[in-house]
Amino acid sequence: MPPKPETVRVTPKRPDTTPIQLRKRSKNKKLRRLVLQRDNYTCQHCLNPYPESNLECDHIVPLNQNGEDTVDNCQTLCIPCHKVKTNSERSNSCQD
Repeated sequence: MPPKPETVRVTPKRPDTTPIQLRKRSKNKKLRRLVLQRDNYTCQHCLNPYPESNLECDHIVPLNQNGEDTVDNCQTLCIPCHKVKTNSERSNSCQD
């Protein structure tokens, strides 16, 4: 009886099946955590410390104005200060 030919089993690489939105969300969580830690969980506008649940990661230059999604372009703001900044940006963009 002849010997069996050697078979090599190749497992194909699995493509990254993670949806783009999920990858972006996890990137945003990481970015947010880094910014909050860097700013010591303190609003950079009113300079008051807050629990993490009352803070938001704000883009200094908004993404829709060619701002980058980086730590250097983000700051920690409390929810009220973030609303004021966002409303100010919206009213300024209407005047342009």
